[in-house]
Amino acid sequence: MKLSDLVALVIEKHGHHNYTGRMLREPNETKEQWIQRQELLADTPISEKVWKQLDRTGNNPSNYIRNIVNREKRSPSPPSPGPSVPETSHPGSSLQTPSDPSGLSVQTSPIISTFSLPVTEENPPHICLDLTEGVKGVMIPSEATELVWRTNLGNEVKTCAPCLIAEGKNILQKDEDHLRNLAEKFGLTEATTENLIFFSPDMDLNTLLHNIRFHVANNHVVVVTKGLKEKKQENVQFDKRKLQRFLEEDSVLEERPVQAHSMFLKSDYIDAPEEPQNTTIGAFINQFNDKSDAQFILDVPIAQAVGIPSKYIRLDDLASAVTNTARSQKVLVDKAWGLLHQANTFTCCHHDCDGKATIIWPVTGAKLWSFFFPSRSLSATDVHQVQRELCENKLGLPASEKGHFETIFISDGDLVIQPPGIVHQVFTPVPSYFKGSSFWTFDSLHLTRFSRELDQLYGESTTNVDHADELTLGSLVCMALALPMRTDLILYKRPMVALYDMIVNREQFMSKTYIELTARKENWDIKDLHESGSGQTHDL
Repeated sequence: MKLSDLVALVIEKHGHHNYTGRMLREPNETKEQWIQRQELLADTPISEKVWKQLDRTGNNPSNYIRNIVNREKRSPSPPSPGPSVPETSHPGSSLQTPSDPSGLSVQTSPIISTFSLPVTEENPPHICLDLTEGVKGVMIPSEATELVWRTNLGNEVKTCAPCLIAEGKNILQKDEDHLRNLAEKFGLTEATTENLIFFSPDMDLNTLLHNIRFHVANNHVVVVTKGLKEKKQENVQFDKRKLQRFLEEDSVLEERPVQAHSMFLKSDYIDAPEEPQNTTIGAFINQFNDKSDAQFILDVPIAQAVGIPSKYIRLDDLASAVTNTARSQKVLVDKAWGLLHQANTFTCCHHDCDGKATIIWPVTGAKLWSFFFPSRSLSATDVHQVQRELCENKLGLPASEKGHFETIFISDGDLVIQPPGIVHQVFTPVPSYFKGSSFWTFDSLHLTRFSRELDQLYGESTTNVDHADELTLGSLVCMALALPMRTDLILYKRPMVALYDMIVNREQFMSKTYIELTARKENWDIKDLHESGSGQTHDL
């Protein structure tokens, strides 16, 4: 660990005020005592070279620390790799340096403590979770074939392939073929890779939140889990009474009207655009054993006003900005939403609009969640094109030179945090109820910019939800106003320039569909977009 990394940790903990004075060693102070005084992790590594640099008996030691830090900043550590961002004329593009053509890392970040990964034995017992039990022949036609998903730790998850029978044929054959190719080519990721980072839920909370911020800012998907070895067969199988209990806890009544999507109507067997079907929560649950269709609800409204779990609320910088600023402008305040799926459902490639990080936590059931990571050899323009192709074509795998998928298995007890703009798809092999929300961090606004630019170019084909551009703009303004108060954070150049860009050059980040709709109004002025929207709002 370099001195500048140590300074970053101390500043993040205590702020910029007199950080050099705080860091200088007291007479006869040991490393352990110094670390405790700084309130850092006990295993924070301090080399003898750095320890000598903290000696207050030298000549102008405070200036010495500042000079060392400034010199090290001129030669920063290599940034974390990531896929490309658009080559545009926006100010943010000036931050794409030769050492980081992607623009998706924050370039300089505090050193991260040793990752707390799920511990695996040297020769662990083979684990096989069978998700076909109680599903095949009961909720899914008995003709369904099976898929075996092997993990990068040698374990297995077995599921039924998507199947609906009409005129003696599987009308979801294309979905089956796609998922079989995905399982055979990429399998499941169960241990940390360069794109997927796994942490234990038992990790110290401050360290966990610090690491999540870092990895989301560097375009890594974060999974908080105890690992597949902790999963039990009965915990991932459907329990109707358990589901009903959780819905009651979220104040969701069985009489609640909702709209359900149908795998039958989405199939090629029906030659017409798929339209959501009106139903109720109770009727939807009672159809779980209907083998003639598989349905899912993407927007179960639940009672909680704020969706992100309280344990992780410090990640939500917009929520903090709303609390600490006074503004008569509407902002996009996220509420929790539910995902209620019958077995045998599959959501094709898309990305979540509005440029927020997404947080997902299972309540009951299980899913296989796949993320697309573009090749770092692609140009920025090519990355957008590949993402568009995946979202428009829905099925099929990209050529290896364009990128790859990584898939995780998640069930009760896990939590997933997805950076802004990640293209993903989801397979639900058993009945499931998941909850989720979204949030912004100051560290990842360069990814927000990337995601919103994708919305502006191809918004009609890359996302499965409606945009709230006027609320998003108000939210970004609110965050900018809160910046002077966030002395607890280290603010990096790339996301700060992105924030400036999205506010000052706002027209270039409005979604394509929103601009087309709004342009039809008489006397349209893009600077007045915030007056025309609707949705979940909070008056400041």
